[in-house]
Amino acid sequence: MGSGELREESGELGKKSWAERLLSGQEHAMTEKQRRVVIAAIELFGEKGYASVSTREIAQRAAVAEGTIFKHYATKKELLLSVSRLIIDHFLLPSVNEGLDALADQSYARLEDFLSALLENRLTLIRENLLLLKVVLQEALFQPELKAEFARRLGETALPRGLENLKTEGLIIDLPAEDLLKMVLTGFFGFVFIHYILMPEFFPDTAEDRKHFIGMMARGLQSPGGAWSKGGET
Repeated sequence: MGSGELREESGELGKKSWAERLLSGQEHAMTEKQRRVVIAAIELFGEKGYASVSTREIAQRAAVAEGTIFKHYATKKELLLSVSRLIIDHFLLPSVNEGLDALADQSYARLEDFLSALLENRLTLIRENLLLLKVVLQEALFQPELKAEFARRLGETALPRGLENLKTEGLIIDLPAEDLLKMVLTGFFGFVFIHYILMPEFFPDTAEDRKHFIGMMARGLQSPGGAWSKGGET
């Protein structure tokens, strides 16, 4: 099956679907061969890991000469960073940002309500784009320059504003928004990594797991005197 063909996979969107979304707007910035290289690189990095993939394999998957890769990317690492920035810009940050302005400005009775909405609204996109997420979480964020850029971009979202609003409402501990952001993201990315990438066969994501996770996060972040529920009771 060629790199540009549609392939439906059980429980996931087809390759063409994520590729079209990821490369939207790149028609004039990339040649057709470069687009095929990007798609092949993402597939192979996600399937086998960056260290186990050669540029020769990428070229074979993309049906191009190996020299075509080096025409656009000086090294395999440069290719990884390039595709990772595409994923961050066109998938990961939009996934974080989806509905975040409304979420950040809403008033909440309990911290759990905010955390649950923040997680649930993004899990569908995560489930449908696991291949993209694997490339970033398993490979790209171990690159210091990309990790620093991603952290900076997350700080520019509406999430810090939402955390400040929760402090004003007395629902979350009184720490700088930057520290709260680190704590929330550590918990959420850890949950996604364990349940969807590292050990999904041993730790499947269930409604009960999400409920326990949100409860644990809320208890850790709860402002003294704020309300959290146990077993559905406030």
